[in-house]
Amino acid sequence: MTAPERGFPDDEFAARCAAMQAAMAREGVDAMLFASEPEIRYFTGFLTPFWQSPTRPWFLVLPPEGKPVAVIPSIGGPLMRSCYAGEVITRRHFACRLPISLRCRTACKAPWTTWRFTI
Repeated sequence: MTAPERGFPDDEFAARCAAMQAAMAREGVDAMLFASEPEIRYFTGFLTPFWQSPTRPWFLVLPPEGKPVAVIPSIGGPLMRSCYAGEVITRRHFACRLPISLRCRTACKAPWTTWRFTI
């Protein structure tokens, strides 16, 4: 099997996510929020030069089970959809509001869930 351009097959990213989700379960953590290039790339394989823009926040939420959920600028949507990610939520502009509420459909068993993060 030839690895995709992002470096690893989906099985590798699935194993990375599963290992973190097992650690989360042991520690009683409901979700992890990542906002740096190395973390997001580690769990999804996402690689883009748009990280160089300090005005566009990029977030990845790792739920208790399943694929990570990306919340990113719209410019990264097509590429992120080709990576190891479940739901990809894109926004043209982000408003900086604290705390952040993130509503995700695919990350839980219920039709909708809301995670609240304070940054």
